[in-house]
Amino acid sequence: MLVKTQAQALDSSWTNYDTSKKINVKQFSALTKIEIDITKNLPDFKNNRGRLTLTDSGHLVYPGELRKPDFPLLCRCSLKRDTIYITASFGFMAGLGIIMAVNKDQFGTTFFQEADNTNIFKSSESDTVYADRISVSAERQKLTFLRRPTFTNNETIIGTFEGQFVRFYELDFKTKKPMTRNYKARLFFKCKLY
Repeated sequence: MLVKTQAQALDSSWTNYDTSKKINVKQFSALTKIEIDITKNLPDFKNNRGRLTLTDSGHLVYPGELRKPDFPLLCRCSLKRDTIYITASFGFMAGLGIIMAVNKDQFGTTFFQEADNTNIFKSSESDTVYADRISVSAERQKLTFLRRPTFTNNETIIGTFEGQFVRFYELDFKTKKPMTRNYKARLFFKCKLY
């Protein structure tokens, strides 16, 4: 499911993206069993999907489903003026995701996570107040498109993203102490621009 992203501020560093035909489209084109099942309920999923591999240095990733590589999730691409927004996310009331903004030859990426009205996130270890959502920029990022986007509606965009995001802190309910989150992500995506 797609998490509401209106509350997320896109705070990111801008980097040049790449275009390369070295992306293995054949492997991504074949739907997995889980993706076939999702497509039965969401027919549009076949053309608007991603596969996310998310890791964290030193801590388990939650929810547990995301510990598997190439986890299938919904991906949406929208065009607003001269910028393409690519959003790959997982969750309903709470969740997480990646938002990329692509403009001309550059892009910026933000990772966001939301907890359903549960204040468990903070930006720095010294913060005394927790929030129910967090948004952090990428400190390392690489975006490769199969073909350079033309920035037109109904265009199908295929690409890969690799990055590492700025550290943030999440309250560990067991220890009642903040744990450092330092996510790395790899995302393969395909979506139709609207």
